[in-house]
Amino acid sequence: MLDIDPATGNLDPESIENNLSKKTKCILVVHYAGYTAKMDAILEIAKKYKLFVIEDCAHALGAKIGNKSVGSFGDFAIFSFQAIKHITTIDGSMLILKNKKYAQRAKKIRWFGLVKGKPRDQNRIKELGFKYNMTNISAVMGLEQLKTFPSQN
Repeated sequence: MLDIDPATGNLDPESIENNLSKKTKCILVVHYAGYTAKMDAILEIAKKYKLFVIEDCAHALGAKIGNKSVGSFGDFAIFSFQAIKHITTIDGSMLILKNKKYAQRAKKIRWFGLVKGKPRDQNRIKELGFKYNMTNISAVMGLEQLKTFPSQN
């Protein structure tokens, strides 16, 4: 567990460096309650220790640091659209990848370890997968809310 900045509820970068271990592979940053995390300091630590950065942007959808939107700083960004979020699809989420090389694996994991569209006899499950896709109806709900989101934020 790491410390947070009591003024923002966000991760304290100093706490990251003080709590790293050989097992640390990434830094999960939550931009909380519309407040953005100190990404410059966090990215500097990640670079120094060769760590991935995952941004959880569910509580700061639309927030920016300078001219850059949250979710565009790390290697990965996740957004939840659960019932009490800024935009809701009743349930569901979105993953943003900075590097396309992770896209195929993400697609396999989200669909039971299978490659969607590949014939059944050619699909070989080699790793655990889940059902992490939203329905078309949920996606339409989210897209419609997105059209008016900037003016409501």
